[in-house]
Amino acid sequence: MVVDGNLLVEQEEGWVLPPELHSCWNARGLYNPMQFVLRLRPDIHKELESIEPGIRLARELQFKSIQAFSTYFHETIHWWQHVGSTLGLMLSLIYPAQAHINNRDLIKLLKDIGPFKSAYYAEKKHLNRRS
Repeated sequence: MVVDGNLLVEQEEGWVLPPELHSCWNARGLYNPMQFVLRLRPDIHKELESIEPGIRLARELQFKSIQAFSTYFHETIHWWQHVGSTLGLMLSLIYPAQAHINNRDLIKLLKDIGPFKSAYYAEKKHLNRRS
């Protein structure tokens, strides 16, 4: 196996990702359970799109294609771990449930103090207006 060293830059604190590859929070891919999103770097997407569908032997593919697919597969496993279990399903429902439960209070807060970016500072400003 040959790892593409151009994807990493050596610095005193260790290996870091070059800035042009920061489209993803980590080096190659990411699954975000709060957004149900699987993210891959643009070069990984491009490589996956270049592979024609079908079954192939490993020797028929270039190593970078295998590397790209393994990243996609790895992040897909994270997705299945999250949504494919009872706990993962319950955890995934927490975010929409919180939004639903807090909706009435947030609408009341919006009517009371107005549309401010920070509710904490808006509430302080609102209290100062009353005194």
